[in-house]
Amino acid sequence: MTTRVLLVAADRQAREGYLQAVAESEIACETLESLEGLRRTLEKTAFNGLLLDLPTLVRSDAAAKKLVSKVQDIYPTVRLRWLPERQQVRAIVAGGQLDPGAPLTDFIDRYCRPWRARPLRQAQRMTTYFSVLLSNRPDFPPEATEKTNTLDLSEGGCFIISSSPWEVGSRAWVRIMELDDDTPMEVEVRMHRPWGAGKKLPGLGVAFLNLLPGQRMRVEALLGGKGLGQRK
Repeated sequence: MTTRVLLVAADRQAREGYLQAVAESEIACETLESLEGLRRTLEKTAFNGLLLDLPTLVRSDAAAKKLVSKVQDIYPTVRLRWLPERQQVRAIVAGGQLDPGAPLTDFIDRYCRPWRARPLRQAQRMTTYFSVLLSNRPDFPPEATEKTNTLDLSEGGCFIISSSPWEVGSRAWVRIMELDDDTPMEVEVRMHRPWGAGKKLPGLGVAFLNLLPGQRMRVEALLGGKGLGQRK
């Protein structure tokens, strides 16, 4: 099946530069000149990833930026800047590093191809109670590691039950023991619910920053009904 990505870039020269950079990857690349049609395009077409021009994103309104924040938790996403004086692409992906010589090719091969394409409307969240190790350090020292459980799981992240204080925007590391590959995953805290708030379980909503291909495919299999859990 052909890998399909969506490129959003307002500047014509930058857009053409990005398209030239992905030409050798033999993928399908649709383009938008603004974020205005992003939701509509994602809802009608299945994509494997998003290519977002950073200047276009910066000039967008708050609603568009909020949508980008949502969809980048669902799709592999790279932020781009075109350097016209060098005829080069600079690319940034959350939680990882790309080949500086061919960043878009690297992003497509390592992030987009292993990820099953889907339209936005199919994004779903599944109730799960997986065993998790949670830490603010990547080496998981006992004094800074909490044994807990997830409450739900989605393609882009999960909610982890915890009464510990966490700051939104901070980084954490988790190991989900039910995954075949429980390699530590770096996550970003997107929301925090303190103990006693709203008569709901306390915890933190996190976005995955560096899922390995095997972990991503396992999450997809679980959400597709091939594992334990209840879809919402």
